Amino acid sequence: ANVDGSGTEVAGILWAAIDASSADKKGTAVVRRAEVNFAELTWDSGVDAAEKETARASLARLGIIAR
Repeated sequence: ANVDGSGTEVAGILWAAIDASSADKKGTAVVRRAEVNFAELTWDSGVDAAEKETARASLARLGIIAR
């Protein structure tokens, strides 16, 4: 996998931002069978519309429906 995260399959949606850059941190995530508001998801500033749609498809494979 690329070190910048590109090409990485989505594993879920974090409930809140977590800074785990210096050490592992615990957090809460939606990982299956859920419905979320796609417009309410937050993205890194470098993520474009095509990448967001790819992420939406990855979420759907987990059973997370982003409307």
